[in-house]
Amino acid sequence: LNVFTRENLAWTATQMSSYKMVEAIGGFISGKCVGQTLEMLGKRWAVIVGNLISATAWTTIGTAASTAQVLFGTVLMYPFGVYLRPSVETALTKHADAAGIGQGMLQGQLANLVAVVKICAPPVYLQAYKYGMARGISAAPFLLYALYFVLNAGLLMSVPLNQL
Repeated sequence: LNVFTRENLAWTATQMSSYKMVEAIGGFISGKCVGQTLEMLGKRWAVIVGNLISATAWTTIGTAASTAQVLFGTVLMYPFGVYLRPSVETALTKHADAAGIGQGMLQGQLANLVAVVKICAPPVYLQAYKYGMARGISAAPFLLYALYFVLNAGLLMSVPLNQL
């Protein structure tokens, strides 16, 4: 997002810092909304809808021609806790318990996965950005991210209800 907004929207470091504050406030709001969203839609549909809304949000951000569009895309994700990670982790915990995997091991593996993603994602998305820009598609990394959320939703729909 930093490269995209700097190159396509001419954001300054101050604007990016302000955006990061908006994201942090959004994280707080998301945390407060997750419970109500889960109650309203149920765990399975909240995660599916959250993934699809996240895909829409990242597409909106990636195709933004203004700061307002970036902020709109960001706000879209708030009620769903970005993609309801707590709900996904609850489902993983249920499966881990059934498989005899301890909570410590599960949390350790999730932390390792997050670390690997944080290491690998920036160069992947930078390459996607460069690839897209060479073809006139500055939204390429955001569309890739949106595709990730659509695939998550599709995978979750393929899981039988009794396994959630």
